[in-house]
Amino acid sequence: MVIVVGGGISGVACAGELNARGIAVQLHDRGHKLGGRMASRVIRDSETKFDGHIVDIGASYFTASAESFSAVVADWQSRGLARGWTDSFHLATPQGVAGVRGGPMRFAAPGGLRSLVADLASKLPSTQITSNHSVEAVSFAGDHLTVDEVPAIAVALCMPDPQARAILDSKSPQLEAAIEATCGV
Repeated sequence: MVIVVGGGISGVACAGELNARGIAVQLHDRGHKLGGRMASRVIRDSETKFDGHIVDIGASYFTASAESFSAVVADWQSRGLARGWTDSFHLATPQGVAGVRGGPMRFAAPGGLRSLVADLASKLPSTQITSNHSVEAVSFAGDHLTVDEVPAIAVALCMPDPQARAILDSKSPQLEAAIEATCGV
């Protein structure tokens, strides 16, 4: 089995691809909801017209440059889950607008960015997703790779580098080499 650690968009997409290819996979996320940095909240009890509105509190937009991800975004757009937001930013100074910077189209999600992660996760059997599960250790001894002492044929650490390093066995040069090769550090 492949164990994916991290329930943000990268981890959920990874688990989904593995599952689609018939590879046994288990996704662990420490949060009570999937989403990682694509976190959203609903405004409640503000006694304003904004009660009930969804606010992204992590990432506020995303871009798509890879053709394969652009196809996923096109599907989300066709179903009303994502929409183009802007391809430019106005630069403001105390004297006023100083110019406009163009760039790639940035996308938003009417249901909050977390809704996109939830959409990807909906393609996985719920038995393959474990929430509220903080992985404590990824270890490699000889030919054996384990996640919290559970054997795995491979592990995908889909989280920021400092979090990944915190759960890696410090006595495991093979894992350190893999992190360095993957992250370029």
